Amino acid sequence: TTADAAIRVPTVSFVTENGRHSDIVGAIDRFNIGIRYGDFYARRLADHLGLDPVQGVIRVSMVHYNTVEEVETLIGKLDVVLPGRSASGWTPRQHASGPAAG
Repeated sequence: TTADAAIRVPTVSFVTENGRHSDIVGAIDRFNIGIRYGDFYARRLADHLGLDPVQGVIRVSMVHYNTVEEVETLIGKLDVVLPGRSASGWTPRQHASGPAAG
């Protein structure tokens, strides 16, 4: 485990075109994964980006002590609940050394 900022990012936000963020978060939250939705006090930015005023973005909180296995669990659960999408096109193992990893 490392706290190297080059390969660790504590918060990931995303939107999905299919499905309500509240439903997706509710499904993932059952697995004790730190995930929420909304504008996270950035209402003006959300408005500027044209985000839904209630659904906002989905935010996943990861920190330096999360393991690769925990991230893979999150990706696996997202694969199940994201309508018509697959999150598994990217895995932390593929990019563990940064963008130049092959």
